[in-house]
Parts: sequence; C-alpha cells; structure tokens
Amino acid sequence: MVLDFLDSLYPEAPHILLLRNPYAVAASLKSTWGIPLVPESWRPASLSDLSNLVLSLPPDIASSLADLVLGLPALAAHRSRRQTQVVRYELLVAGPDEEIRRVIAGLGYDPTGITSATMEQPEYLRSSRFGDRKIHERKAVDDRSVYTWQTELRIQEMQAITDAIGSPSF
Repeated sequence: MVLDFLDSLYPEAPHILLLRNPYAVAASLKSTWGIPLVPESWRPASLSDLSNLVLSLPPDIASSLADLVLGLPALAAHRSRRQTQVVRYELLVAGPDEEIRRVIAGLGYDPTGITSATMEQPEYLRSSRFGDRKIHERKAVDDRSVYTWQTELRIQEMQAITDAIGSPSF
C-alpha cells in the first residue's frame, strides 16, 4: 500500500514484487492468524457483506484483509515499472536458488557468488506480527504452502475472495 510513496522518495530504486496466489494468501491469513474470510451467516457474497465483515473486525485483522483486497491490484499495477523484478511465490518455493539468481541478474548484479538459500532468520522475526508463524517450524524451503488453500478454504471463502479482489486481478 506504500508503493507510490516509496516511488516518490526513491524513483530510481529497484523493486522486487513477490506475487502469490490470492487464495493461498487468504488461506494463510485464515490458518496462521485466525482471520475470518466470510461472516458465519454467509449468503452469496456482496461487497456490502465484505464491508460489514471488515468493519466488525479488530483493526489489525481488517488491515490484513485490506492488504489482500487493495494491495493485490496495487502490486499488479507496478509489474511493468522499470527496474521491477516480479517473483512468483510458487516458482520461488519450487526453485529458490534459481529464482534468487534470476532476480539478482535482472537487477543488474552478478549472481555467480550467491550461495544456496537458507532458512536462517534473525531472532527479531520470531516475535513479529508479520509473516507466517509456521515458518519457524521448518528447516528448509518446501512447497506445502503452495496448494494448502485447496483444502483450507471452503467454496464460500473462495467466492468471497474472488468477489472482493475481482477476477481480473487473479
């Protein structure tokens, strides 16, 4: 949500955009943070239902849903920006070393000195309210998170996410 602001401060700075399947993002919000994706008394989704849901949530949860619904189109708009490298989460998980080297080369740097990707994290990330808390349980990159949405989300939740984001953004 701050891309335009960052562009105004650093117009020539490179961007790395990490794009992920919106259903996978929603499933992560649901399973990691307990964020409800539709009201319990769900009827066919409408924007007013989603608005009422968001307004009834605590601010930090509402901001997570806003990031998903408003942030995805903002990210998509920056894909064609000069000096922007787009990284698909699914490709990063499938081949982290290759994808990191591709991004570094795309930014104009020599990727030959890059060693393998590791799961080592600074200690301060363990207490962060951001990201996926489940990552601390893992010792290596794996692809379990790529398709979890297929079993984690109900049809009504997928429909609510599709309605909120809009099918063109998918």
